[in-house]
Order: sequence, then C-alpha cells, then structure tokens
Amino acid sequence: MKQIFFLAIFICASKFCALGQINSHIDKVTLDKNTVIRSIINDKNEKSLEIINARTGQTTNNIKYSDLESGLLVNHPLSWDVVHDSILFVIRTYSDQLGMTYTDLLSYNINTIKKLEQADLRKYLFDNSRIAVKHIAPLFMYCLRIAYRADTLKGPVFFDIRSNNHDLFLYVYLNDNNSLEKWRFNWSPAYIQQLPPEDIIKLHKMDQWEKLATYSISLTTPFKAFSQGGKEYILNNTNEIYELNQNAKAVQLDKTKKTGKRNVIIIDKAHKKVRTIPQEKFDGSPELKTGTSIIKASKPLKINH
Repeated sequence: MKQIFFLAIFICASKFCALGQINSHIDKVTLDKNTVIRSIINDKNEKSLEIINARTGQTTNNIKYSDLESGLLVNHPLSWDVVHDSILFVIRTYSDQLGMTYTDLLSYNINTIKKLEQADLRKYLFDNSRIAVKHIAPLFMYCLRIAYRADTLKGPVFFDIRSNNHDLFLYVYLNDNNSLEKWRFNWSPAYIQQLPPEDIIKLHKMDQWEKLATYSISLTTPFKAFSQGGKEYILNNTNEIYELNQNAKAVQLDKTKKTGKRNVIIIDKAHKKVRTIPQEKFDGSPELKTGTSIIKASKPLKINH
C-alpha cells in the first residue's frame, strides 16, 4: 500500500517501548484532567506520542511515527495538540524516494486510542478517515516549490499547530523570507464538536485554510506555539520567547543569555496555564507521568514584557 510505503507507524502497548530507547528526549507535554500526552524523539529521529492516564501515570499506548530518511521535514519534531481532552490533532510528514515532502493533518479520538487493542488500534490509525486534510496547503506549497526549485527558496521551514476549544491554527515559518504565517483551519469545528449536517456543509463551502497574519521574524530552530492570558507566543529551541501581537509583529521577550539548555513546554489545559521544565530533568525522571507530579516538578512560565 502506498500509505504504508510512505509512512511506518508502529504501535506498542508497553510503556517500555518508548522509554527503553537510548537518548530519548521529551519535546512537548499536554496535560488535562484525564490524559497526559508526551512527545518524544530519540537519537534515531524516531518520533512518538505517549498516551498516559493523568491520574495513575499508566501508559495506555505509544504511537510511533517514522519518516523515510529523506525529505525537507525529516528532522522536524512532531507538531500536535489536543482539544477537550479527547481530540488529538497531529501533522504527519512523509516523503517519497525523490525527496518530495508531504504533510497531512490527522485527527484521532483519544478515548478510542485508549480502548483499542493493538491490532484494532493499528487499523484505526491507518484508516484514511483519520485524515482531516490531505497535503496541508500552506505547508505543501513551500515544500513543493523547494523540492522542484520553482524559485530560489531553499528553506528551512518550521511549523506548529495550536488549538483552543473552537479553532485550530497553523504557524509556518519560512527562513528565506524571515516570515511567520498564521493560518486558521476553517473546517476544524466539524472535528472538534458535533454539528448538524447543514452546518458542516456551510463549513466546507469555506476555504479550507485562511491566512490571518504574517509576522517578520528570524528563527534558527523549530518552535512551539501557545497562548497565555489571551495572548499568543512562540517558544523556540533556544528558549527565546516571542509575542505575536495584534499589529502583526513578533516581539522578542525575556532576552536572557543563552545557556544551551532546552526547556520542555507543558501545556496545562486543565488549568489553562503554560509551564516549563528543563529537558534534562524531565528526560531523567521517567516517574514524571501523572498530572500532579508534572505540575509539582515544573514551573509556571513567567513572561516579562
């Protein structure tokens, strides 16, 4: 099957599958009342999402994503977010033998993932109905132009998604233009909540993606997008924080000396807060899996304007 050729997703019900790998690093965490999800990447560039019971700390399932060893985005971390403690959105990247990169937006029901046995879970994850968007236009456009050298664009391209209770936003950074684009997935309400058929028809008459803003900014690493106190921010891999303000400007905040140490960003959706913890501390503490233990070990992200 073409889909299997492009992407290998391996399911492991045991918590030791991801944690037993050498040099695995936690990249991002979301925690809610019922579920903690940890994004992990290892030294082989294998990326996985660990689904955990927030109360007991027990791993329910691991979902491992593995790109072919080619393509523009092969080294990019997973981009994902959670809505209502129940819907998981993931951007899947994969490439063909010619190096052309493709991106799809997947939508999973977290409660379904928790309940299914391995064989049924594999079928669920491979099901084409999980694809909310085939070839994400704002990303695919740049990947296509770079791969086929339609112009002078070379990349890199960085991206992330952020969701709230109503909308899903995509942020795309193009190094050649030193610009960060913010897009809204206009069809997302149909995936986030139950809608009558007539409302879904209205949504599908809209453009799938709508560009909301373009920010002038220079980034050298991937980033994570988040909101706090009604404002939007991004945090890159060197712990630099930028506010994306209403004037379409990206303002760097907290200009501190770079230490070379990365922080794991923790999106606390249960309490509508953002927290951080040094990556080396989190990676070295496998017991930090319950919502309570993560909150105690981390610190609220303080932003000084």
